[in-house]
Amino acid sequence: MEVAIAGVLTTMIQSIERNNDKVRAMSKADVAPTIINIMEEMIAFPSVCERCLMFIGVLCRNNDESKSTLIFESSKDFGVYGASAKIATILQKYSNDPKIMEAGCDAIRGMCYLESNRKRLGDEGVCEILGRSLTRWQSNPDVSSWLCRAIGHLTNENDENREKFATIGSIVYIIELLQYNQQNALVLTEICWAIRNVAPNDENRERFQKSAGIDNVLAVFKYHIGTAIFVTEACRAMVAMISSEDDEVIAKMVSGGLIQLVMKALKKNPDSEELGHAAFNLLYYVACELQFCQKLVSADILDTLSMTLEAHASEVGVAEWCCRTVNKIAQLEGITSRMRGNVIKRLFNILTYIYSI
Repeated sequence: MEVAIAGVLTTMIQSIERNNDKVRAMSKADVAPTIINIMEEMIAFPSVCERCLMFIGVLCRNNDESKSTLIFESSKDFGVYGASAKIATILQKYSNDPKIMEAGCDAIRGMCYLESNRKRLGDEGVCEILGRSLTRWQSNPDVSSWLCRAIGHLTNENDENREKFATIGSIVYIIELLQYNQQNALVLTEICWAIRNVAPNDENRERFQKSAGIDNVLAVFKYHIGTAIFVTEACRAMVAMISSEDDEVIAKMVSGGLIQLVMKALKKNPDSEELGHAAFNLLYYVACELQFCQKLVSADILDTLSMTLEAHASEVGVAEWCCRTVNKIAQLEGITSRMRGNVIKRLFNILTYIYSI
């Protein structure tokens, strides 16, 4: 029976991957209650549990704009029919099985498309299960990546889940995981994604500060300056750990070499729009303090600004944070005379573009 059901589920998974028509057909077939029932009746069989989780992950995966409505319906159905409780039970039962942990995290990621599912999963204890699993899977980069990915989605704009992770010590576990994987850019990217979403409340920012979160992110930053996706998430993670424009943590970032590291990353990855956005969002907070603003100018930020604006001036997010940063820099005495014509020209082009849309 186990082999037969696992085989059928495998065929179903293969049929719907990258096929929106079949995803739509599955959604109309009201398949969610059937999968939930299988998860309940066949929980003693790990291969079946794994494929049920994989099926939920594939059906709820939002990796195609044309699928957004389908994903919404699938996520809603699995949430309403009780998938959260079943996922929690399976992850608890098979916490030592790497394939089930990865499939479970993928299912969680997909279901978290809806805020209501983030709450359901949190209420079922999934936050605590994943948080405590970080130390168990520290030496497994694949499972660690999936855990951090799922944690990031669970805590995205959800303070209750952020607190659930924090109260069991997960912030310390995240930092330990970061220290353990210093040379693995893929794992570090997912860790920074988790930090970016766990950090944004005052209590968790303080916890990250006590755990030397900033120091540890900066320590690994230098190893992967050429990896755009990592440095982008690292910049976003550091922004999430800042509470205000005068937060004392900004001084810690600057003393840790932040300015030089971000400048190097921008020059190494000039084509990355996402990095331009994230980096200047972070540098804006540095520019808010006069003494650090002067350090930015000394580090040739005006040339870097010009380079970024030349490549991405039409991108609203990049343009916004570049302009905000320039506004802070322009308040330095005598700085406007040092702004080269190409910087002024790029800013003028931004204004022209904005007024044209």
